[in-house]
Amino acid sequence: MRLRIEVVDTEGKPLLPARNATKFVHQCGVVVRDNVPISIPLWYKPAKPEGFIYVSEELKTHIWNKLMAHFTLPVLDDREKAEKMRNKVKHWALKKMAEQFNKWKNKLYREYLDDKQPPEFSGTLESQRNHWDAFLEYKDSEKAKEKSAKNKENAKKKKYHHKLGGGGYRSAEPKWDRTEAEMRENGVIPETDEWARRIRNWSLAHGLTYDKETGALIVDDENQPIAEAKKSIVKAIEDRQKGKLITDREIDELTVALGNKEKGGRARGFGNTPWKLAFPEDADTYRSRERARKRKE
Repeated sequence: MRLRIEVVDTEGKPLLPARNATKFVHQCGVVVRDNVPISIPLWYKPAKPEGFIYVSEELKTHIWNKLMAHFTLPVLDDREKAEKMRNKVKHWALKKMAEQFNKWKNKLYREYLDDKQPPEFSGTLESQRNHWDAFLEYKDSEKAKEKSAKNKENAKKKKYHHKLGGGGYRSAEPKWDRTEAEMRENGVIPETDEWARRIRNWSLAHGLTYDKETGALIVDDENQPIAEAKKSIVKAIEDRQKGKLITDREIDELTVALGNKEKGGRARGFGNTPWKLAFPEDADTYRSRERARKRKE
């Protein structure tokens, strides 16, 4: 029996029914653990693939078909739109599988280092028995150590760390909305009352919390980067209100305050939301060469 997915978002993530959407994510993990050997070190094809083993497109198609043997997607009258939606769901599912697969392999290796012995190859691990030695061989290789060291260095460069958990912004936003509604019912105006939604979201996701008595945003004394970010955000908002700062689409108060540009067409404060959806009033300008020329000038 296949489970029905009735609603997916613009990125291809299944949403409704919620129970089936949750099972979809769970099944992604099951399929990838059962069908992708842990001896494959890379999910994505590297820029210079020589000497690296990565998950092939054929294997990705195979696990996608395995996944969809358990689910049906929304029925659309337009065949082209249906195919486009299916491709988005496939892209989202494979991205989720990559995340689950890498976390699972890291967990297996940490447990191995702690116990000094391989796991019990039974149940979901039965299919991985013959790949264990190759998995350890790669983990002990110079390539793996170099990659691990590079990842650690990149992680150190990250200044802000969100505290959203697995649910992301989609789960957090309704909670923040309820908190603000409760404060307003008690006559307390949230400090973020006139902030843009994405600025509020980013701030709350990265460590700022409401003082429900005053509505002010407060921060843990140990989270100095976010305390500094808040000061910069407040100043940027004030500068815009006074006409000292002219914002332009994704170059807004948040971008100015943080001092670095948005990356890859994804808007901070919304999760994996494209700029077109994050800034709907400017959606028709994202392919405008005229805007690029004016901005350069």
